[in-house]
Amino acid sequence: RRRLPETVINDLLFAHQNPAALSRYLLRSGRREEEQKSSGIWVSSAAGSTAAVLSAGGKVMPFRSRHIQYVVREPFLWKGKPCRMVRGLTAGDLSVTSLMSRAMVFIDGSRLRCPVAFGDAVTISPGAAPLNVVGFSPDKRLRWFA
Repeated sequence: RRRLPETVINDLLFAHQNPAALSRYLLRSGRREEEQKSSGIWVSSAAGSTAAVLSAGGKVMPFRSRHIQYVVREPFLWKGKPCRMVRGLTAGDLSVTSLMSRAMVFIDGSRLRCPVAFGDAVTISPGAAPLNVVGFSPDKRLRWFA
């Protein structure tokens, strides 16, 4: 078991090392699990819920939410059955077990890459400690300055 010293601030993508290739994995959330084929899975914190996860069909989460959100990218109709676990929120762990030999976890875009071997399980947990953001008030709308 290896723990990454990195904190995922916005989002994480679990996919084939070539994100355009088909990904195969076992997804677990709580008591639910499902073997899937897709383009990968986006997982985000509340801070990352306005970026890739939102574009992939997720929802914007309240800024102070302690949940993590997942959205399956382009689920593949497999064995004539659609994926049931296409998106969701969890306050617990989310686990993805690789069923491919060349998987990769991409953290916060291309900031960090971590290879994943066949049979390796990647467990994503909500943060234990809040992240302090300087100069941001969650009660006000974000303003962009040119």
